[in-house]
Amino acid sequence: MDAVTVSARLSRFDAPMCLMGMSPTHRTTIVIIGAGYAGIMAANRIASHPMATALTRVRLISASAHLVERIRLHEALRAEEDPVRPLSELLNPAIDVVIGRATSIDRKRGVVHLSDGDPIPFDQVVLATGSTSRAPAGALPISGIADLQPLRDELVGSSHTRIRVVGGGLTGIETAAELAEQGFDVEIVDSGTVGSHLGVRARKQASHELRRLSCTVIDNRTCQPEPDILTIWAAGFAPVTVPCDPPVSTSSDGRIVVNRFLRSPDDPRITAVGDCAAPPAPHLRPSCASALSLGAVAADILISEVLDAPPPETGVGYVMHCVSLGRNRGLVEHVSPDDVPNGSILTGKEARRVKDWVMDHTVQWLIEEAERSGSYRIVRGPAQ
Repeated sequence: MDAVTVSARLSRFDAPMCLMGMSPTHRTTIVIIGAGYAGIMAANRIASHPMATALTRVRLISASAHLVERIRLHEALRAEEDPVRPLSELLNPAIDVVIGRATSIDRKRGVVHLSDGDPIPFDQVVLATGSTSRAPAGALPISGIADLQPLRDELVGSSHTRIRVVGGGLTGIETAAELAEQGFDVEIVDSGTVGSHLGVRARKQASHELRRLSCTVIDNRTCQPEPDILTIWAAGFAPVTVPCDPPVSTSSDGRIVVNRFLRSPDDPRITAVGDCAAPPAPHLRPSCASALSLGAVAADILISEVLDAPPPETGVGYVMHCVSLGRNRGLVEHVSPDDVPNGSILTGKEARRVKDWVMDHTVQWLIEEAERSGSYRIVRGPAQ
């Protein structure tokens, strides 16, 4: 029986730490890959814990020295907006930051390989690598910081007279509203229904607000980029993962399969959270809210292990869907913890103030977690 098989069978919740070759004084090296909302939340929550900090070493691998606030990308289409924050402003100082790109996880050797630099050994590894857009040729994606400048250039200097936003999810709606408010001729197109993730009342309100901004809303149409239309792709997001050797189980769309403890069933040393993970709870959706809560849960599980404490509650839930519809108006839809709309909505300027509060506090929650572990309160939901 090889080392990978032994490790996979000795899950922390089945065997004491000493059986995994760790003494009570062993400093568990936790390597977190990805410095988005989930990765930073997990790193800060562990590093700032008063008891776990002496028993752990937290290493955060990030491709850049900044957090990209993806929830602000649609606003950053204006050149004066900056959706990045230096990691130095957000992280607990005990975290060892490694700027680089993880290329593979060697499960047999227990190391993460980088595109440049020495392999990084781990006792536990957390994948928080997020997702990206798969835009077809001729379309411009809006999923990361690298997408902004091409979009800005097209919006300023393009001869296109019309903009087509493909994808009627949150990103598509917010992007279409932002550009329509600036005076562009915009249409938003979805192969199903624009705003299908919203309840009936909220969906109608979103369509009304888009049309108020002179944005054309088109449902049930599949389209491809056209030469005379600037096509912005806000559909077809795909997970970003790091290959494991030997491989671990993935879902049909490429996400890493995890159990209710957010662990790969093939190897309890591998945790995955956020957009790159496929947890068992069906109500969990790719979102900033999910990333924050699941990053916190992953941290709590790892903290409980190093402290030999009972495992924490793992279920997470939601409070609302929050949508910006231009700079002055918004839409808030209240939901049950399992993300089912309850029919209550908030609109207009008041909803926009709620949206601004959420965006501002997202970064503030990360900063507070860097100072005091557990300061971020997880919204509880159905058990995974």
